[in-house]
Amino acid sequence: MVTAAIHLGLLNRNVTPTAAELMLVPFYDRQEQQDHGKMRLMGQDNQGNDVYIIGKRSLSGFENLVNNFLTISEVNDKPLLVNTLSGVNFAMRIGGFLSRRLKLTFIGRPLVIWGTRKAFTNFVKIAHKIS
Repeated sequence: MVTAAIHLGLLNRNVTPTAAELMLVPFYDRQEQQDHGKMRLMGQDNQGNDVYIIGKRSLSGFENLVNNFLTISEVNDKPLLVNTLSGVNFAMRIGGFLSRRLKLTFIGRPLVIWGTRKAFTNFVKIAHKIS
């Protein structure tokens, strides 16, 4: 969702966001286990494209699954699927686990925020590729 927020202009790609700015990003450190696989609308980009996020955890072959489904459904407009897991660092993974899975937000959230701030340039690079 950080990459989507950068793409949508919700986060300035030239400045590492503060903790408060990250917490204003829709769905940031709020996704629960039952949310995995659900599409969530983040907004519309400057070209009028709807931008969605999907938490997929470890669902391998997800992109092929979506593209095959759209082909079978005879949908002509293929979505641009962007895997942002390459930008996620260890601190974000551990912090997210503590915050979301174990409900230890007082420990996990600061760790997720710290990790996100450290990895921010990774997400900017991914957003740059799709802009």
